[in-house]
Amino acid sequence: MTATLRVLAARRVVLPGTVHTFPVDVVPDLGEQVFVRFAGAAATAAGTVCDVEELRVRDDGGSIVTVFGSARAVPVGGVGPRREVRVEELGEAEPSDVAAAVAALRSYLGALAEYGEVADVMVDIPDDPVAAAYRLASLARISEPERQDLLDLASTKGRLARITAMFGRERALLTATMGTRGT
Repeated sequence: MTATLRVLAARRVVLPGTVHTFPVDVVPDLGEQVFVRFAGAAATAAGTVCDVEELRVRDDGGSIVTVFGSARAVPVGGVGPRREVRVEELGEAEPSDVAAAVAALRSYLGALAEYGEVADVMVDIPDDPVAAAYRLASLARISEPERQDLLDLASTKGRLARITAMFGRERALLTATMGTRGT
């Protein structure tokens, strides 16, 4: 599905299913759908299609917008204040992809707990593959640029596969470095 949307830059990643408030230079219309991308990301980076829910004018003349993240999206091209974006197909990832990523996370958290670090192995992960991928990415102990690269992946299936591999790698590294010194 392709649509022309206004592109807004935010100083944090806007996740589907969440509400965010941030200042904007280009003021959208109330009720408009916009494409919100992390301000530090490349012009071709992924973002989130959002519904504009509230607009406020600041004392310094700037504007503040409150948006609700409705679906993952990837820019396809174009320039200027509006761009063509392709809304990601939400059904692309299978429940087995989510289950594998959650199992890798729980295995990693179990290893952390085994080596004396507090870890909640029963962390709640949504059933929806897109929401699950974002939640799992938020739990990963990685740098912000790595997290942004992960969130910028165009497909949920690819994002879940990378998350699964990342948690597996981290568990292997933890086990290799800690050896048998667990508590």
